[in-house]
Formats: sequence, C-alpha cells, structure tokens
Amino acid sequence: MTDAALVARYPFLPGASSALGDLQPSLRELVEDPSFEQVRALAREEVLLALSSAREAPGEGVAGFDAARPEERVLAFLYARMLVAVAPSSQRVARRWSEGLSRRAGVEIARREAPSEELLALGGALDLELAQDPKFRGSFGFALPSYVRLSSSLRDERFRLSRQRLHQGTVDVEHREVVELLQEGVRSYLLDEMAMLRLEPELQTTLKARESEILTRISTLSPALGPGGFGVAMRPDLFPPCMREMRATMDRGANVSHAGRFALASFMHKVGADLDAIVEAYHGSPNFKESITRYQVTQIAHHDGGEGYTPPDCATMAANGLCVKELDDAMPPLCADPGKLRNPLNYYRIRVLPLARKNVGEKSGEAPAATATPEGAPAPPSAPTATSSGPASTPSPAPPERTTPAPRPAA
Repeated sequence: MTDAALVARYPFLPGASSALGDLQPSLRELVEDPSFEQVRALAREEVLLALSSAREAPGEGVAGFDAARPEERVLAFLYARMLVAVAPSSQRVARRWSEGLSRRAGVEIARREAPSEELLALGGALDLELAQDPKFRGSFGFALPSYVRLSSSLRDERFRLSRQRLHQGTVDVEHREVVELLQEGVRSYLLDEMAMLRLEPELQTTLKARESEILTRISTLSPALGPGGFGVAMRPDLFPPCMREMRATMDRGANVSHAGRFALASFMHKVGADLDAIVEAYHGSPNFKESITRYQVTQIAHHDGGEGYTPPDCATMAANGLCVKELDDAMPPLCADPGKLRNPLNYYRIRVLPLARKNVGEKSGEAPAATATPEGAPAPPSAPTATSSGPASTPSPAPPERTTPAPRPAA
C-alpha cells in the first residue's frame, strides 16, 4: 500500500503532512484564510461525528470527506485537532474525540475487509511491531512489547496475555483481534498528539471567537461530569478536603502517593463519577499515561462485580499522611469532630444529602420541609432532618474499608 493511499484513508497518521507538498499553511492561516473554509467545514463535521461515535455505533461518514483530496483531509484533521484543543473541558473532549476517530477507523477497516497489506502498513505507521508469517496460526504476530502496550487498556478477556499463544517473543493474533488492537493504537496515538499540541494564547482567543457555535455543540456531546450519586449531579466542591487537596495537587503537576491515587479513584467512583471523569483527575500528574491510568482505574471501579473498592477510612488516610482538615470552607467543619466521620464518603454524604432532599421535594411538587437542613450545611448529628419524602433519618456511616489489595492508578 502506497504512503499516499494510507494518508488518504488515515489523515491523522504521523507523517501525513507529507501529503501537503508545497501547501504548508500556518495555523493562523488555517484559522483565518477564506480559501480554507471548505477544510474548516469538513473539520467541524468530523469532530461532531467522532464525538458521537465515541458513545454510539458509528454511522455514515462526513458528506464530501471521501471526495476530498488527501491534502484537504490532512488539513481538516489539523483544524479539527485545534477545535478539540480549545473546547471547554478539552482533556475530556480529546479523549472522546480520539476514541470516536479510532472506532470509526476500526469499523471502516472491518466493513471494507481491509487487506493484510493495509493492516501491516497502518501498524508500521503507528510504530507497532506487527508482522505476518505462516508460522503464526492467526496469520499475524505482534511483538510482545507492542501487544502488552495496546492490550493493557482493553477490558475484554480475549486480550489477556495469559490466554495468548507466544512464539519467540511474538504474540500470535487473529485478524479480528489485530483490527481491535490497531484501533487502540490509533486512540493512544491521537491522545499523545493532543497532549503535545500547544497553541499560542492569541490564536486560542481568535479560534474561540470564530468557532463559538461549534464549540457549544461540542460541549453538549461531551458533558463535563458523570451522572453523580446520592441523587444529585456530582459536586466536586463538596468533596472532603483530603480529596480536594489531592485533585489540586495533581492539577499543579505535583505527585500524589500511590495510596492517595487509589483513595481518590475509589472515592470518585463511589460518588458517581464515570471513568472519563476519574481519569481526567489524574491528567496533571507527572509522567501521566492515559492507557495505564485508565486500565488501573477500570480495575478499581469494576471490582466486586462493579461495586468498586470503598475508599480507605479516615484513620487509614491519616496513617498514610493524606488527612487534610477543612481548609477555608464557609461551611461548619466536619473533620474536626472525629465522632462524626469514619470515612471520606461520610463527609460527602452529609454535605450532599440536603441537595438530594431538595431535588426530591421539587420533583414531587412539594416545598422542602421547614426543618430541612439548608443547602450546603451539614446535617446535625443529634437531630435527624425531616424531609418531605419520608420519615426523619440520619446519614448512615460508610461501610468499613475493604482490605483486599487493589490496583493504584499510575501517574
């Protein structure tokens, strides 16, 4: 398969810019030059389609994309990448965009029954050690390091190394598995490329102003938070101070201990964050690796049939040097009273329950009871709070910490 043909089909591959030849516009020209409007239109549609494909079965492609010249496809990809970079919650958008593009690539490969030559060329372009040899029963062989790197973030039991056939450091892989592994290779490559993209502040401002409408649409396809727990959308501002401090530490680019990473991942899972939201919390960590973090977070969240691990209790957090008392909160302190809390989940439950009760009252058409705890205030420990939806109750303590060893998200 020629390089030109590969670039035309996969304009996001490394080295694809060679298709541009003498056409080498600057990023600003790509944003502002009227002659590139058709390219920008293709990019907008491709971004929306990729974000939709990340959560739904990929449908038909972008109208006009197949008819576009290879150089137009490459430029459209470059512009789409800039749109993703300036979108609100850009890290989350980048993950869904890369997932959508890779899924579409995998579906297209399967639909066309792409020949082995194309799969080998795609693997080579992604710097993956993929070969075809009659000695492999599956006809393809992945070098062990490449296989482990790609399969580590795939949950399907089929990809467990213990289930594979090995031949002199090479993993024997069937055609269908090759397609899925290459799809993961595309996703990982796109994420790495997005992490290295740097746009000048002035160009970001211009792009946001010119593309405000499409950026709003992008936001609707990539919501900022998971569904939440305790009957309300997740509220990071109501997290206990230990969890807020760990998130802030990683946002500053500083390291958090293994025990801290596990505690944060298990806590966020229990309060309703989806996998994307949990992985995003670790993005600022030194030496962050998307695939490794996602794999380890998945193990934490899927433990015990999907229940997930319970975060360590407050005594364990203190022993690990992770306990942080209230910082500058306007709300009355909870951490100062050791009799009130056993686990960080208790803190969040106490803070968020008044919001859940308010939601129940609004949905039932009734006003909150006069004795209900004001929004944002802790429930009194000795006086159960009356609600409009049932008898008075007090927050139940979190279950004790599970002692089963758990994986810890890697930086």
